Amino acid sequence: MKTIENLKALIKAKSIGNIFFILSSDNKIILDAMGTQFFRETTGLEELYTKIEEQKSCSRCWDNNHSKNLLFSYYLNYKIKELSNDLSQMCFQSVSIKGKIYKQNEHKFYPIYSNLICQEKFHFN
Repeated sequence: MKTIENLKALIKAKSIGNIFFILSSDNKIILDAMGTQFFRETTGLEELYTKIEEQKSCSRCWDNNHSKNLLFSYYLNYKIKELSNDLSQMCFQSVSIKGKIYKQNEHKFYPIYSNLICQEKFHFN
């Protein structure tokens, strides 16, 4: 929580109202999680790889390129939700947190899908 405390101090000191998570479309870890999973056993990546595997199964009906954007969006939405929860516990609800995907070959930023159907699992009895 030291990182969150430092972030809280920075937000307050600089009057930050917007935070953006940026993920490159050629991120080696995310691409590996979607493919060969060479880094799966790396400490700290197990949970990420498991979550991406779950989302891959939900997005199997999409074409490969669209599926990649969905999975990048899923990861960024997950990080946004995580940070939002941490900040809301510290009374920082006025900070807007968003995500963008950067496509290096095009030198452009693209919005993420913020309302993903498969983002959370639902079980019906």
